[in-house]
Amino acid sequence: MPPQQDSPQAPGRDVPDGFVTNPVRAILLMAAATLAFGAMGAFMKGLRETGMSTPMVVFWRFAPGLPVAYWVLRRAQRSLRPQRPLVILARCLFGVGAATGSFFAVRVLSLVQHSTLHLLQPVFVAMLAPFALGERLPRSAAAALVLAVVGAIGVLEPQAADFAAHSTAIGAAIVAALCSAGAHLSVRKATRTEPPERLVFYFGAAASLWGLLWTATGVDASAPATADTMRVATMIAGMAVLGLAGQYLMTYAYAHGQAPIVAMVAYAAIPFGFALDALVWGRAASWSAVFGAASMVAAGVLLFRGQRGRVVRPARAALRPRTPRQDAK
Repeated sequence: MPPQQDSPQAPGRDVPDGFVTNPVRAILLMAAATLAFGAMGAFMKGLRETGMSTPMVVFWRFAPGLPVAYWVLRRAQRSLRPQRPLVILARCLFGVGAATGSFFAVRVLSLVQHSTLHLLQPVFVAMLAPFALGERLPRSAAAALVLAVVGAIGVLEPQAADFAAHSTAIGAAIVAALCSAGAHLSVRKATRTEPPERLVFYFGAAASLWGLLWTATGVDASAPATADTMRVATMIAGMAVLGLAGQYLMTYAYAHGQAPIVAMVAYAAIPFGFALDALVWGRAASWSAVFGAASMVAAGVLLFRGQRGRVVRPARAALRPRTPRQDAK
């Protein structure tokens, strides 16, 4: 029986033969990625609270991992030459937009608010997939969108005194979630032909260059206000290491499993955000936030049930090591 497709078209030249899926491995990889990104968010928020500018945080999040990403790329016997440059370019542009909006917003939002707004992304993916990937819109998408909006409102607590002051950060986080949806759709398309190592390297290079050029303009180049350089260096190292690890884990998860199942695991970021807010910042969860988080998870469950079994399984050929000569063909 041929593998199920995410569009009516038969596999073309961009979909290699030899489909393979390992849902257990994909779930474990995404769970590890979610924990890594959650801890990275705590370091990132700490750096923003010291006064470090958004572009500097973007640069230090990605630049330290570039040599490692290049080494991993070469060790896997991959060339730098992409099979589909425009798809990789789209992934980089959407990813840089998502990182910029997210890093800007995390300074004033709590981690659970930040995580919940970011998890609007699966809903955006479901709404955009018919246009980007030719998938049918799930019947559950409208209900999931309503639940997601209700969940976001609950977590943001509009009745709170500081809600109006945080409106710019909230808007930036929503735009970041939309850009993240574009990045994930690009990853889903790219992993049919591009190895995860190449995707991670190009995204890291693009984000590092963006952060460096933005800082060089002097528009937003504020440095940390604290004199505790060891503390700042520790947070930068933690953010860079955990971010790079999470990026690899997430990309491999999408390469091994069906996208809706993998995306569902990301909702573990919500309880993790609650825990970090309480332990690090002493911020207890309100009933409104708990209700909002539950609504957001319910939206994810609806999307999962609506999309189950209708996506392309990733290709073994995209994961199998090749020589640089073969990879360049």
